[in-house]
Amino acid sequence: MKQMLTTKSLDAMPPATTKRYEVRDAKAPGLHVRVSTTGAKVFYTLVRPNGSRRRIKIGPYPVVSLADARRKAMEIARDVELDEFDKTPEVSESSALTLGETIPKFIEFHTKPNTKDWKRTESVMQKFGGLKDRPIDQIKRQDVSKVLDGIIANGTPTRANRALSAIKKLMNWCVMRGDIETSPVALLRPPTREIPRDRVLSDDEIRTIWQYSDAEDYPFGPFLKLLMMTGQRRAEVSDMRWSELNLDEGIWELPTSRVKNGRLHIVPLPPQALDNCDPSTGSSTATSCSQRLGVLRFLGSDV
Repeated sequence: MKQMLTTKSLDAMPPATTKRYEVRDAKAPGLHVRVSTTGAKVFYTLVRPNGSRRRIKIGPYPVVSLADARRKAMEIARDVELDEFDKTPEVSESSALTLGETIPKFIEFHTKPNTKDWKRTESVMQKFGGLKDRPIDQIKRQDVSKVLDGIIANGTPTRANRALSAIKKLMNWCVMRGDIETSPVALLRPPTREIPRDRVLSDDEIRTIWQYSDAEDYPFGPFLKLLMMTGQRRAEVSDMRWSELNLDEGIWELPTSRVKNGRLHIVPLPPQALDNCDPSTGSSTATSCSQRLGVLRFLGSDV
């Protein structure tokens, strides 16, 4: 398909349905854009130095603008006509970053802004250290499978699932940016079947933990009781701030920045959690007051 490319027409191009498609530019000879199934758009140009057909990657849109792509395509065409093409370093697909160079960019530009647990992703990606010197566009499905097999062989099959999830996100991010055309791990499935956990503490176990918490000094004893009282995640309780507590209404408002699903979370606090809690102590962290939150009377005389 050939048309006069414009920024508007580029933005309106839909993702490919089954396989990538190309649209040739009517203005710059040889220039065309490839659109993948993820919607990523990458500029290329076709030239025939010494009679042999060559496709040269210019770069992903919109990182590379249409004007820049046309300019580069014309420069390459000029070099071919003047027989100077081989003297000019070409921008080809072999110039892709290595996995070791891509991971820090992925963490900084994608994972940190979008994932609260980005440190875990960063740690999981270290499992692929053996591939760090491999160009990102030369990593194959078999390479990733071997890494996953090694993780399973070490007795941590669940971590293999986490590693696959992380490398899939990285590869999809690279496709979106136009660094690669397709993800080599798109068809890989989690190597281990995970069984949802349904274990809950019995009443006797809760009483035992509560009694041992009585004997534990601050902060761990009161902190454990507050975990049991609220049913919230460890980091959410440990990072509790005075500004999140509404003592008059008896609620704890967890901001979106601290909740895994990114939504405001309101936790009702029982009267025992509010009893004798006095923010005038001057402490900046609410959990430092947890030993005064009345948690010692949470289960009453039944404990």
